[in-house]
Amino acid sequence: MPSVLVMHGRSTYYVPLHQPNGNNVELSSWDPHELPYCTEERHQAQLQAIYAKPQVGCHKTLGQEYGINGESDVCEIPSIHLFSSFPHEWMHLFLENHCKNMIKLWTGTFKGLNEGSGEFQISDVVWETIGTEMASSGSTIPSTFACHTPNVWMEHHNFTAEDWAF
Repeated sequence: MPSVLVMHGRSTYYVPLHQPNGNNVELSSWDPHELPYCTEERHQAQLQAIYAKPQVGCHKTLGQEYGINGESDVCEIPSIHLFSSFPHEWMHLFLENHCKNMIKLWTGTFKGLNEGSGEFQISDVVWETIGTEMASSGSTIPSTFACHTPNVWMEHHNFTAEDWAF
């Protein structure tokens, strides 16, 4: 049974605590206070199980069950250890989610929330200036540092993880 979180009566968030049963796979369920860690050993065992199946359909079924479909190319880099080098899954968790939400919070468009007793919203005039200067600075920044970053005010919906990181 998933845990349910309701915020101010507006949105419902479900936290799945068991695997979906789409392929007659034995269900695993988890205690929300004792969630399993992703470890290098467990990941390697799951990859070996996937690669040990000769049929393509079995690869897909196991991949869905484990939440992986193969080894990442980044694992080829000797200094990278998948679960210790990226413990919080930086790109998706932070860059692609929190950065967008911070912009929404600073512009007053985050889930209908206002400033409350604080003063953190940035005016449209300031955002417009930031965005214009950000976009025009791209031609003076060497491409080895980052790609040409778009205007954060007008085009933040098109930002990639690289844009957010820069």
